[in-house]
This record gives sequence, C-alpha cells and structure tokens, in this order.
Amino acid sequence: MVSRVFHLVYKEVKGLHQAAYVLGLFAFGSQLLAIVRDRLLAHTFGAGIELDLYYTAFRIPDLLFVLFASVLSVYVLLPFVDRANQLSDKRALLAQVFTLFLIVYTVLACVLAFLAPWYVPVLFPGMAVYAAELTVLLQILLVQPLLLGLSSICGVITQLSKRFVLYALSPLLYNIGIIVGIVFFYPSFGLPGLVGGVVVGALGHMLVQLPFVRASELSFGVVRTFDWPLIRELVTVAIPRAITLSVNQLVLLLFIGIATTFTVGSVSVFQFAYNIQSVPLAIIGMSYSVAAFPTLSHLFAKQERARFNEQIITAMRHILFWSVPIIGLVVVLRAHIVRVLLGSGAFDWTDTRLTAAVLAVFAVSLAAQALLLLLIR
Repeated sequence: MVSRVFHLVYKEVKGLHQAAYVLGLFAFGSQLLAIVRDRLLAHTFGAGIELDLYYTAFRIPDLLFVLFASVLSVYVLLPFVDRANQLSDKRALLAQVFTLFLIVYTVLACVLAFLAPWYVPVLFPGMAVYAAELTVLLQILLVQPLLLGLSSICGVITQLSKRFVLYALSPLLYNIGIIVGIVFFYPSFGLPGLVGGVVVGALGHMLVQLPFVRASELSFGVVRTFDWPLIRELVTVAIPRAITLSVNQLVLLLFIGIATTFTVGSVSVFQFAYNIQSVPLAIIGMSYSVAAFPTLSHLFAKQERARFNEQIITAMRHILFWSVPIIGLVVVLRAHIVRVLLGSGAFDWTDTRLTAAVLAVFAVSLAAQALLLLLIR
C-alpha cells in the first residue's frame, strides 16, 4: 500500500490535459483545505481585530516573496535550465540562484525585522494602537518567504521532471500547517501561535519536495562563485514578471493600509472575499498555466514558434471555457456561497453581506485573472 502511494506521488505525468487534470484535482483539494482554514478563522474570530491583525501581517512578507519569486519562479528558471546543454551547467545555475537567494533574503529579512517597529505604524495607520502585536506577527512571518522561495527552486526540478503530483502536494501541506496553527497553536500561544502555523505550513511546502530533489541528478548546494552575466540575464528576464506581480501586491498593500482606517473587520472582509475568488482561479487558471508551461518552455527553447502559439491558444480557450460560467454563478449566488463557506460562530449576517458584496466585485475579473496567470509565465 505504501509503495503504491509513493509510486503515485513520484509518477511522471505526461500530456497537457493529463497534467492539467492532475493539478486541477490537487488544486481543488488544496482549495477545500483553504475553505476549511477560512471557516475555522471565521468561526473563531469573525470579522474582528484579531483577524485584521493576522491578515495585515502578511502584506510585507507576501510582497517580499513576490519580488524574489519573480526570479526564483519555475516560469523564469525553467527555460534557463532547459536551455543548458550539460547537466553540470543546469546544476550550477540552480546552485547559484539558491546561494544568492539565501544570502540576499536573509540580510533583507533581518533588516526589515529590525526596522518593523518604525514602518508598521506608517504603512498601517489604523493599526497604530496594535503596532507592537502587529510587529511581532510580521517578524515571525518573514520566515515564510524564505521557505517558500526554497520550495520554488525545488519546484523547478519537480516540474522539469514532470512530477506534477509531488509538486501539487505542497499547497495542501501549506494549508494543513495553517489549520494546525488555528486548532492547536492558537489556544496555547495566541496570535503568534497562529502565524507559527503558517511557518509550519511553509516548511511542509518545501520538505515534501526535498527527498526527490536531493535524489535527483539536478540536486544543488551552496556555491562560492557566480556567473554574473548569466545572473544578470536571468534577472532581466524576470523584471517584467516582477513588475506585474509586485504592482498587484503593492495595490493589496495600499488597500489593506486604507482598510485599517475603516471600521474593525474591514481587512478581514476584504481578505475573505479575495480568498473565496481565489478558489476557482486556482483550480482553472493555475492548473492550465502550470500544466502548459513545461511544454511551452521546451517549444520556445527549440524555436518552434507555431506549436508554441498553438499551445498558448489551446490553454487560453480552455481557461475561458471554464471561467465565464463560473463568473455568472459566483455573482448570482455570492451571498449563499459566503454563508455556506464562512457562516459559523462569530461570523454573523453583517459580515456575510459585506463579504458577498466584495466577492461580486472580485468575480467580474476572474477570467482576466486566470488568463493573466498563463500570460505572465
């Protein structure tokens, strides 16, 4: 039985649609866990100050992760790894990226953690009274991007090897870690225990891929020398993606900063609606974009432009085919969706109505967001 499970997890998955269905299935499972996570949060806190602090603390770490993930991403690294002719060159590239990330992020995170008491009240003026608590949560969460960044580098190897089941397990473990934090850590340690669960989830996100990566012929480690022209080329390629994703995170940072000045619970309502609209987005947009990318990378490296364009168009058609009807369903059934998913415990009818209104606004852009997930790759 155990051997069958390992065989399934490490099995190579070939073909766009087969990979998309595998990723879609696991994305659905991950989003179910995300719904359980949000329901537990809504039941425990409602749209209150504790949850406002929790969600606000994510903004700086998430922005940092996006900036670094723009370079560490599978969608940036994979074409460079695919282009390298020698196995030693592939390993060298991954090792250089790993080492630079480890050094640069560690230094930056330490600086941001030290300066947090000064910039937190400025960025989130409505949380000035709770600045000390928010600072502690932010400092703990600065560990998360480090772990997710390392996991992203590991993801290059698992995707290049077409081990999509293994790759898709990571988000499940991430959400399980957060659920563990809600159920077990929060009652004993309060909000620091809650964000501690996030760090545990990020650790699981990385560790599940590590055994395969260590056993792979592309296994990498720390290096002392760097091919700076290659690193510059990689960063140059990543800049458009970094700008696109960073703008989104900066907008979220701005919105959350403004929301902190509104009534208590505004940040929570915004984040709950954002999380719910992320469920169909992950199942449809993420599945097809992730499944298509290894093939697109290979075709681009081989200069097969006609097949490259054909593959993109095929993926876009399938994304639109599934996205458009879901937009209609979410807009029409928004209040029912929110009440069924979150309506429990401290999450009352007022919280439901506010979250449903924000969800309807988010839903209108689902098709565009899903296509963007493919195009930015």
